Amino acid sequence: EQHHLEAFSAQVLQSEAERDREVGEDEVRIEHLHSLERRLLPFLHVPALPEKVKIHHVCSTYKALADSLLDNYSLAETACQVVQESPLLLDVLAVTLQIASYVKNFGATGLGGQ
Repeated sequence: EQHHLEAFSAQVLQSEAERDREVGEDEVRIEHLHSLERRLLPFLHVPALPEKVKIHHVCSTYKALADSLLDNYSLAETACQVVQESPLLLDVLAVTLQIASYVKNFGATGLGGQ
């Protein structure tokens, strides 16, 4: 049992020494990074970073997307009102529908007013 305890403590000390050496190597590597890279380094160890970036992107662009959507909706609503209220455009659409129906059913008999 004493042997196991000594082996375990030696392993712990060795792993601590390796970790200290790796931390020292990391510090040397960090010194060579660009300042922007140093600022971004803490984000590398954030769990679920892609999900958080997606949420941030949606939150930061939501206002612009909502404004654009409302503008497009208003434009579509205005266009629908203009189409509904324009007698000349409705006449053109009615003639176009009659021509399309005639061409579609050209030569057919017994359509019953289609």
